[in-house]
Amino acid sequence: MPLTGAALSDVMIFQRQGGGHVGLYVGEDADCFHVLGGNQSAAVTITRIAKARLFAVQQPSYLATPDNVRRSS
Repeated sequence: MPLTGAALSDVMIFQRQGGGHVGLYVGEDADCFHVLGGNQSAAVTITRIAKARLFAVQQPSYLATPDNVRRSS
């Protein structure tokens, strides 16, 4: 599933063997999304997850979008 224009704090759902993984979008590079998640290696961390593993994205419904929520370019 291609993703363009992800925004800070979008909920991202990834496929992995035996289940899935959920985290919050914080950035990306050419190959991976940078995702904030809990219980990643028993800690809250930002990790890189291959774009090919993306299953779905959910964007929060804001009544007023915070100033720091920007779409990636």
